[in-house]
Amino acid sequence: MVKGCYNTIFMNFNLISLKTLQLSKNKVTEICRLKDSQWKFGIKSQHQWFKDNVEKNDIHNLLYIKSKLIGYTLLRIRLYNTDNNFKKKKLYFVRYISFK
Repeated sequence: MVKGCYNTIFMNFNLISLKTLQLSKNKVTEICRLKDSQWKFGIKSQHQWFKDNVEKNDIHNLLYIKSKLIGYTLLRIRLYNTDNNFKKKKLYFVRYISFK
């Protein structure tokens, strides 16, 4: 887990990076609510997408002002085969969401 706290004169920012395994059910629901504010498919649909597409070692970056989630990115770690049949890791930047 990587944690950082950034303070400015006007606002208190908190950036938290967690792997999927470290996310509580409440954090997943917060993420789904924020996603649904941009892509209105419903919370149930957002939870299903999360369950189907996010793996246990993916990295979630959560940006808070005070205790409100205002930003989110998902970095997905995937393996791929090279031309020489070597497996390599690739990092996908999947989502960027910010609350207005």
